[in-house]
Amino acid sequence: MSSILDKVKAYMKNSVDLDFDFSGSIFCGCSKFGGKPDVPDDFIWESYNGKPLSFIAQINLAEAAQFDKDSLLPKEGLLSFFYELESMEWGYDPQTSNCAKIYWFSPDKKLSPAEFPEVLDDEFRLPEAKITMNSCMYYPDPLDEDFLTEEESDEYSDAYDDVYDELPEKLSKLLGYPNYIQGYIPLECELVSRGIYTGQGYPELTQNMKEAAKEWVLLFQLDSFDCSECTLMFGDDGRIYWFIRKEDLAAGNFDKAQLILQCY
Repeated sequence: MSSILDKVKAYMKNSVDLDFDFSGSIFCGCSKFGGKPDVPDDFIWESYNGKPLSFIAQINLAEAAQFDKDSLLPKEGLLSFFYELESMEWGYDPQTSNCAKIYWFSPDKKLSPAEFPEVLDDEFRLPEAKITMNSCMYYPDPLDEDFLTEEESDEYSDAYDDVYDELPEKLSKLLGYPNYIQGYIPLECELVSRGIYTGQGYPELTQNMKEAAKEWVLLFQLDSFDCSECTLMFGDDGRIYWFIRKEDLAAGNFDKAQLILQCY
């Protein structure tokens, strides 16, 4: 291990890595991608600009707890993610925040599979896959470190690339450090949360903006799918990310999370 990796090792974080088994056994309330969401009786299927959101995935938090080494998520309940796939908004416009939604269903709620809205096109009804999880420690993305000198940062970027050259091409996860494609997402989340449109560049950044951006952390990163069971492209083979402020994550305020899409 290089000396620079030794120095950065203290900043490693745990992620809950996700794998998808399209032939896996599915039961109500399990962690899964696609299919019909498991919801309580009073669930209302939300829309964005008249188009129903697509059900993306649900995480059984009791299943995830053993892999959430830092105990950042609730220990029980179901965390469900929805996103409107026809528009496939990028998240840089504050006016599009309703394109995605997260629900937390408490463990005392009786759940059953929801019926798809009749107007939801078949292509936006995703095939079902069992989610399995593992815990893995990751070094910070070079964009996430702010504790090295300029010279050390250059050295670390090279070392980071060497370490993660053999990472799977597709990488979906909960928590920990994101794998950026186009740039540093926390700052974009902070600006959008202030009502600032970032689709054509950023305004002049204040120190307050930069510091506030550090409060945003990864909740869920989902990669594109290109396999026999499912083809789902986020832009040009990209990823979607849900970020949330640390205080909102601790309080379980998942409705405060923001979605961002990045692609190649």
